[in-house]
Order: sequence, then C-alpha cells, then structure tokens
Amino acid sequence: MGYSGFSGGMMLHSGYSFGGQSTVVSTEGTLLGTQTMQGLPMGIGGCLRVHFGKHLRIGMEGYRSTLKYATTKSNFALGWGGILADGYWTCNRWTWFVGGTFGGGSVRNLTLLEPATLDFTEEKQSSYRKYGVMLVTPFVGFEYAFTTKLHLIVKADWLMNVLNQQPDFVQGIRCYVGVVFNRLSKK
Repeated sequence: MGYSGFSGGMMLHSGYSFGGQSTVVSTEGTLLGTQTMQGLPMGIGGCLRVHFGKHLRIGMEGYRSTLKYATTKSNFALGWGGILADGYWTCNRWTWFVGGTFGGGSVRNLTLLEPATLDFTEEKQSSYRKYGVMLVTPFVGFEYAFTTKLHLIVKADWLMNVLNQQPDFVQGIRCYVGVVFNRLSKK
C-alpha cells in the first residue's frame, strides 16, 4: 500500500440532466410560471490522484457544468469539487476503475420566463437563485494507455445532493472524456 506515483488530467463532459423544477413567483405571491429543467449539460474540469499500491488512488477533482433549459435559455450552473477515492485494475493498456467523490459546490440558477433582449432593461419575469450543496458522486470508467505517461480517460458519474435539497437541483448521468498524465513508479 505504499506510494506508487500520481496522475492527473482534464476532462470535458456532457450527459443528460433532469428532475428540477424552477418556479417564479411575483413579489405579491402570484405564480408567474414554472419551467421543467432538463437537457444536455456541458462542462469542464479535472482531477489529481495519488496512487497507493496496485489498486488504490486518492485525490481530488473539480468541475463546472452548465445546463441551458427552456426556450428562454434559462441557465443552471453547478461548480463542485471534492475528495475522491477509487479502486483500479490494469490489464495490458486498459485500466478499469470504480469509486466516488465526496465534496460540495455552489448552484446558480437563472430562470427566465420570457426571452431576454439585448438591452439594459430589467427582466420582470425572472428568478435568480444561488445556494450551496453537499454532494456524493459515484463513478465508473476506464483509461486507455497511449504511452506509459499519457492515457485517454472515459468515465460516467451521477451527482447526488445529500444536504440542502432544493426543487431546482437537477440530477442525471454525466459522461466525461479527456486525457490523464501519469508519473508512476517502475514495477
């Protein structure tokens, strides 16, 4: 279980997010409208992992993901990061892994009930929300070694908000693709 090297890299992601409801209410309490939040999020981020022994990696990762929803181009943005741990198994050029991340992040949700115009006039039927979340994120994936130092990585995860449940928090699978650079000890 001794130190056996480190790895890290960058990934792009997309997937399918769903389940959030964004409701806009006037200052008088009148319901102005509700939008269902679903679609393809897009984002970027990365990870840094320290390897122990032949099957354990511990490190950190962080990402930014944005979902544009509804025809008004409303916007749900989530920035998150945390501590990761995974188990991995290598066979020839392939490395398979399964693990999870525990951490937190921040949500920013801008809901527009009417399309925004390019002016400096306030948008009357809109809502802006910002709140923190605590997340548990299980993931599974694989790496393919182009060289001993350069790997292609593909993974999928599912973000779970474990505290501060909110009706406009979207969930769903995200699929990542990127490159990882390795500096591993000789076997």
